[in-house]
Amino acid sequence: MNILNKLARGELSLAVTFWIFYILVRLIVNSIFGICYILSLESWIFFISIRFIVENIFGICYTLFFANRIPATPFFEILLVTSIIDFIIIIMVIIGIFNMLRKKVTFWGIIALLICLINFIAIFIVPVAD
Repeated sequence: MNILNKLARGELSLAVTFWIFYILVRLIVNSIFGICYILSLESWIFFISIRFIVENIFGICYTLFFANRIPATPFFEILLVTSIIDFIIIIMVIIGIFNMLRKKVTFWGIIALLICLINFIAIFIVPVAD
């Protein structure tokens, strides 16, 4: 947790903050999304056979929040947790870059902040508005 505190306070370098905590995390999250999407397309028969188990394990979350909107698959829960982690990391990176810019304004810091903000708006704000 110490490294996440340093990230949010802007104590890490811009290179570590942007390339490791932003770009690498985005690549990992997109890879997980792609793998879950491909596996969900190729294994509908497998999902039908384990649907009863999945609904019993994740039934409360599925029934309360997503009833009849999203099929109950194990990949849905993986995507949900991954999205939450992605949201938290992006917010921490934006806060960290903003805190770095409060100490010293640099051209690359402004570019990194703009990239992070545009990506955050495109991923989390625009779909909610639709």
